Amino acid sequence: MNYQLNPCRATQFYDVHKMSQKCYEICDAYNRVYRDDPTYKRCRRMCSDTICDKRHLIRSTTRFPLPPVVWNQVPHHFPGLLAQTNCPDLAYEYCCQTCRNSRLPNECIENCRIDRLALG
Repeated sequence: MNYQLNPCRATQFYDVHKMSQKCYEICDAYNRVYRDDPTYKRCRRMCSDTICDKRHLIRSTTRFPLPPVVWNQVPHHFPGLLAQTNCPDLAYEYCCQTCRNSRLPNECIENCRIDRLALG
């Protein structure tokens, strides 16, 4: 993959629980397309470190699994479209178009948005 992946940048405005879920979802979505890329482990480490830091800042004592279980009920089309087009803006446009016909269009478009924001 020719891009820097930073899922923490895309999920930084969520609360700690949603940030945890979305951050790892982004890593898993890219890993399904770019299987042998070493970015996956670095991506998951970024999530872990950032979430631990955020929990410490807000003094959260709530226990939840790190990493959380990723169900992926809402598709992440962007990484696959990026691999096909090699153009983030075009892949984002196609992603949003694809999502409009999906079962959960708003959530799908949100995934397109955060998957795009995660690229450097």
